[in-house]
Amino acid sequence: KIGNAASAATADGIYLVGGIAADGCRAIAWVLRSKNGALVAEPLPSLPRPLGYAVAAVVGRRLVVAGGQHNLIDKAATAETWSLDLAAQFEGWTREADLPGPGIFVPCAATDAGGVFVFGGMAFSGDGKLAPSRAAYRFDVARRSWERLPDLPEPRVAAASPCARLQD
Repeated sequence: KIGNAASAATADGIYLVGGIAADGCRAIAWVLRSKNGALVAEPLPSLPRPLGYAVAAVVGRRLVVAGGQHNLIDKAATAETWSLDLAAQFEGWTREADLPGPGIFVPCAATDAGGVFVFGGMAFSGDGKLAPSRAAYRFDVARRSWERLPDLPEPRVAAASPCARLQD
């Protein structure tokens, strides 16, 4: 059993990346799709490293995963960002620019036509104490770079990040 995977929902399926099992973080990735009335899990290439408590979003044909923790023993969050071209999965995951600032875990995400927004989350202070985050960032998928946005008015940790699709 695996929980706390990064997830992103699209019309194509629900993407799940990494997660946490009883013995630690996982690198597994898959997409859940509805086929003939049944829910089918299709494997995707595994991440290069185990990752739990990360965030994911899909922009165009690119699945982006950011933040999280590689293990639950160290008091450390990662700023790493990875992406997978869903039209060329055989190429595997691409390391993108790191999130600006300290690593974060349990942030929330949203998308626009060209980018992924990451809000809040939890970081660790220099002495290993938990530090709720007010940070906001946008990853420009075409430029493959992060932009720091103005801070949120208050910290937000593990906030729900619904993904509505509206018709124009």
